[in-house]
Amino acid sequence: MRRAAACLRALCLLLQLRAAGCGGCLHADRGVITSPGYPQDYSPNLNCSWRVLVTSGFIITVHFEQPFQVKSEDASCNSGDYIELKNGLDASAPPLVSGRGNGRFCGSSPISTMYTTDNQLFVHFISDSRNEGQGFKLKYEAKSLACGGNIYISDFNPSGYTSSPSYPNNYPSHADCVWTITAPNGHAIELQFEDQFYIEPSPNCTLSYLELRNGADSSAPVLAKLCGSLLPSTQRSSGDVMYLRFRSDSSNTHVGFNAKYSIAPCGGTVAGRTGVIESVGYPDLHYPDDLLCEWFLQGPRGHYLTITLEDLDIQNTSECASDFVEIREYNASGNLLGRYCGNTLPDAVDTSDSFAYVKFVADGSINARGFRLRFDSSTEECGGDFSAPVGMFTSPNYPNRYPHNRVCEWRITVEEGRRVILTINDMKTEEHWRCSSDYVAVYNGLRQNSPRLVKLCGEVNPGTEVKSSGNTMKVVLVTDMSHATRGFSVSYTSNEDSVCGGTLMGYTGGNFSSPGYDGVKNYTSKLNCEWTIENPSHYNSSIYISFEDFHLEHHQDCQYDYLELRIGDADGELIAKLCGQATPSVPLVIAAPQVWMHFVSDENTEDKGFFGHYIFEACGGIQSGERGFISSPNYPEPYGNLNHCSWLLEAPEGETITVSKNSDNRLHVCSFTGRF
Repeated sequence: MRRAAACLRALCLLLQLRAAGCGGCLHADRGVITSPGYPQDYSPNLNCSWRVLVTSGFIITVHFEQPFQVKSEDASCNSGDYIELKNGLDASAPPLVSGRGNGRFCGSSPISTMYTTDNQLFVHFISDSRNEGQGFKLKYEAKSLACGGNIYISDFNPSGYTSSPSYPNNYPSHADCVWTITAPNGHAIELQFEDQFYIEPSPNCTLSYLELRNGADSSAPVLAKLCGSLLPSTQRSSGDVMYLRFRSDSSNTHVGFNAKYSIAPCGGTVAGRTGVIESVGYPDLHYPDDLLCEWFLQGPRGHYLTITLEDLDIQNTSECASDFVEIREYNASGNLLGRYCGNTLPDAVDTSDSFAYVKFVADGSINARGFRLRFDSSTEECGGDFSAPVGMFTSPNYPNRYPHNRVCEWRITVEEGRRVILTINDMKTEEHWRCSSDYVAVYNGLRQNSPRLVKLCGEVNPGTEVKSSGNTMKVVLVTDMSHATRGFSVSYTSNEDSVCGGTLMGYTGGNFSSPGYDGVKNYTSKLNCEWTIENPSHYNSSIYISFEDFHLEHHQDCQYDYLELRIGDADGELIAKLCGQATPSVPLVIAAPQVWMHFVSDENTEDKGFFGHYIFEACGGIQSGERGFISSPNYPEPYGNLNHCSWLLEAPEGETITVSKNSDNRLHVCSFTGRF
């Protein structure tokens, strides 16, 4: 959880209290799951599902105790009674044991201990209408592999080493280690592999691997995914954070890796209205051999950059094939603006947006003084942010010709509960049948993955309207280097209610649904809806979310239409990403001040949508401090039939949390100093 990780060591203890039935969510680092009535015979016609989630970075050990008796009609457990184990959080995850095609267990033979590869486990128990048995008792426990952590480097602590567990001995099976390495702002991180490197080889490194990402978490772009026995080349981040994840499977183990991390001698991110970058040693020393330096330049939004080489002295070769400095739009795969060597100063170049990428390469031969480069943001503004209920804006230079090679972005946010209505007053751009030259794109929201409502080019009828579903809209103008015309003038209002989204905070709870939900008609395409559920008493209550109906376009990874839920806001920890036709059978119980929900539909297949409820359970909540007690509702009296409680326990930074049960059956919580 990012909020907790940033300032506190946190433990989320989720207890779902049920008077009867089976199944549920278990969010604790050890526990027991049994068939109903165990060790007495279970009932017929059971369908029970448990989702187990332990601390991130741990794996789960799974062990069945005796007696184990789940009666089935065949050894493959395809018919009759069975228990199914999946290596993930739902039924779509792969089987826990790869040798069992369906992941099912039945009969009465002892079963050896099993391990997940991550911190999630799905347990599914089915009984038919006859031949019941004693059932099962499953014990699970989180297993720490004592690896990973947060590493901070600085001018006073510029380098260090990290390695696979037990290095130089073989790493263990089922390792899952995550490191984040952070350098001072504006610097980059360099990772050099030393000594031995051997991680079990496999196609695309799918079994055991070391993964490096260019950012702070698992969603950052991949720098490299490494396995095998070849010592990798030096790896560098572009910014001040690098994410490392080492995973090993259940099969062969090897020596692993040993890597030196340090502040990169060159490269990084330079942000501001102006900035300067220089080659290593400039101007007093010649740059060293074998360099690869990457800088990312970032100016204010809405301003392009003018990039000038103020000094240049680099080995001169044909087509600058040896040493060179290269400038591109945006990033390493952006449009090439220039590649330079020798000592002749080139003309300045302009970017189309407020981002640029600079790369300097030196081989092992001739060295020279190097270069000095400066960037300046334009005075001409292109794009901007609007928050008034009404407004207007135009393309640059309107009604005169707009500039070439520009990407301009306008972001509109109006009052919550209203929608943005954009009106085209006048528009003429270069015309192309696919709008692939100059065009205006309007998006239903501000995010990178917001649905595109329209893509316009040529001459557009005055009065044309484009409407958002919520209270945000993004307008983007893209121009190329060819023909330019007068551009556009648009205005916007917010005098209509939004189709969806907003803040949900009723003390008695409430409902939420996809736009227009009636259980019959389908929702529309290109929707973007954002809700925030605010818990008015988050220190002593939990947010309880359940679904009555759920029908969205199906995709294995929910890439098309989906509903996602996160702790806090759009950057918070992901709780769930839902799609498909199955109504979630297990409610979500969350201890947090607020939950952010985001519904997106693409331009293709639609469905009936969803209808859900939220309430605030008067139990659970957030507890901070060095010690305390938690107990079930009405303790020591029996808890109710419908209690669902979630606690978030927070200790001071740098400490861990222990949970124990006292003689009076209350859970006692205390913190102690631990090693990370």
